[in-house]
Amino acid sequence: MSKEEKDILDVVIEKLGKKSKNDIVNFMHKEQAYVETAQREIIPFKYAKSLKI
Repeated sequence: MSKEEKDILDVVIEKLGKKSKNDIVNFMHKEQAYVETAQREIIPFKYAKSLKI
């Protein structure tokens, strides 16, 4: 694993590590990427920069 990948995982753990599954799901469902993508479609990478995490 590269240092950059580890750094990304550290941020995710810091932001979401103590949240429950339901908290994470609720958080994700408010993201622009989720809201603007049709159900069962792959979320386009173009939304990566707008993530709130």
